[in-house]
Amino acid sequence: SGLVAKHEAGRLSDAHLARFFSAFQASDAYVEPLILEWARLYPESAAAWLALAHYYAEAGFAARGGELASKTTETQFLAMGAAFRKALYALEMADRFTRKQSLSASVRIWLGAAVNSLQPRPPEIYRAALKANPETLQVRIRYVRASAPRWGGSDRQLLAIVDDAKTL
Repeated sequence: SGLVAKHEAGRLSDAHLARFFSAFQASDAYVEPLILEWARLYPESAAAWLALAHYYAEAGFAARGGELASKTTETQFLAMGAAFRKALYALEMADRFTRKQSLSASVRIWLGAAVNSLQPRPPEIYRAALKANPETLQVRIRYVRASAPRWGGSDRQLLAIVDDAKTL
């Protein structure tokens, strides 16, 4: 929670903050009850909800596996979707308790790169996040990764991001 407060005060970049929260990107089952207990004890802690979102995002990707979609079962996709819905709920809760929402926008972009039906789509999340927090680094980092052609992006998207960054 102290790190989130430092970020909101402008003393810690969202990219640096994201590195701390990446520690919660674990798919081990024992992690979930620990973070849930943190959120239960401190329901107004944006940090607890962000940690939970990172956990569920990673659990969703682990459930899907690393194979191409053609080699992924319907059950795997359903498990990924269930975990992603939990992650999105945790992000909604985190957003209630923080002023700067670039870290949650970053996770939404990450999830949106894997799920075409997620609304709003990553480009809209990216634009809204830049408008709300022009100094965000993490949103830019996540959007560049999501825009890579391998994940449904394109060279045109990557060039547009370069144009967005010219003023930095």
